[in-house]
This record gives sequence, structure tokens and C-alpha cells, in this order.
Amino acid sequence: MILGTREEWWKIMPADMWHSQCVFCQPDITPLLKEFDHWYICRNKYPYLWFKDNLLIIPKKHRKYTYELSPEEFAEFPKLEQFMNEYYGEKEYFSFIRQSCKWRSLEHLHYHYLPWFLSGKDMEYILQQNQISSWKH
Repeated sequence: MILGTREEWWKIMPADMWHSQCVFCQPDITPLLKEFDHWYICRNKYPYLWFKDNLLIIPKKHRKYTYELSPEEFAEFPKLEQFMNEYYGEKEYFSFIRQSCKWRSLEHLHYHYLPWFLSGKDMEYILQQNQISSWKH
């Protein structure tokens, strides 16, 4: 699989991908690392900061938000987490999702996993750099 940059993804992203051409709904998502009843795990073809181990957990059914997941999909989540724990082994890793769609590259819900240690201080720095700290409620 050829890995590209995030910038390359934004350039080739289909205009109507959010509706008729959802790339996560296509049957040829390859290569899959692991498939479950309701989910699959694959590498991000356009990983953050060139992390080749930027993995994605993606529900098979098109879901936009976490609250749309079925009880069966939620019930399978411990198996997904177990796979990730075994995959990364001794490496530090973290996960994230973007619940709102405004800044997502895809409407289809997906969870990112990255091999890195993200501390509370790191999060504070990121938020300060983006001036999000002023959004306090």
C-alpha cells in the first residue's frame, strides 16, 4: 500500500464522497489487518505525520456519530481494543475521534490509533497553539 500525506488526500478527495462515494463503505478497503462482525481495522492510507502504524477502526455500516452505533457494535469494542493492545505491544499509543463533522476528512465514523505518548501537557500545548483554551465554558 502506498502511503500519502494528509495534503495529498485533500487534493484527491472526491467532491461527493460524503454521500455516494464513501470510501469506507466500499468493499475494497485493503489491506485489512483484522475483520470483526461489525468492524474492520486497517492502516490509514494517508497517515498523520507519516506514522505507518496509524491504524483505523471503522464500523462496517455507515455511521456518522458514535451514538448511532448499535448495541452489537458497542459490544464488540473490547475485542477491538484487545487487538490494538496486542498490535502495539510495548509501544505507547493513543486514540482519538472527531465527533463533529466540520473538520473530518470523511463523514463515516472512524477511530484513529497512533503509536505515540500523548500526555496531558501535550494536549494543553496543542489547545493553546490553536487558541482553543479561550473556548472554556
